[in-house]
Amino acid sequence: MTRKGTKVSDQPTDPYAAQPAYPPAPPAAPAYAPAPRPADATTAQQPAYSSPASAYQVSGYPAPPAPAPRRTSVWTWVFAGLTVLLLAGGGGAGYMYNQARTTVDDQKNQISTLQGKVDSQAKDLTASEGKLKDAQDDLKTANDEVTALEGCKAAVQKFVDSLDGTDAASEAAALEMFNACDSNL
Repeated sequence: MTRKGTKVSDQPTDPYAAQPAYPPAPPAAPAYAPAPRPADATTAQQPAYSSPASAYQVSGYPAPPAPAPRRTSVWTWVFAGLTVLLLAGGGGAGYMYNQARTTVDDQKNQISTLQGKVDSQAKDLTASEGKLKDAQDDLKTANDEVTALEGCKAAVQKFVDSLDGTDAASEAAALEMFNACDSNL
């Protein structure tokens, strides 16, 4: 049956209407003619064998509802693009932060290694400076002894030269030799 170019089907007009828990039983063929309906149909009861008023087809399942039309907007694409940009920017910033942090950690490790070397060399330098001061003191003492021994050498030479001379000169040279050499030995 068609009305203005459309086909009228047995399907309900509302695809989301509540479905019965089970399909209704097919109506039994009456053995007699049904009684005429009273004028007030709202108060009258339907016989147990009548078909439901919703007019569902009895011989199968109803057709699935038509899919809802897709609704897309320009703003959907704008927000999707912004989301992608924010995610890419966040990933790039995280990568750069990680690289900078790794570089800083490497430099801190290098600084601590070099600081340890400087500290150990400073201790070595302090020990070497102490040894140098001791060596300089020993050198000064040795130079003083050499100077004193030069005086002793000169006094001994004078004593040896005075042996050929008078006894008084020899005695004075011997006394001078003993005074010059005795204090240094």
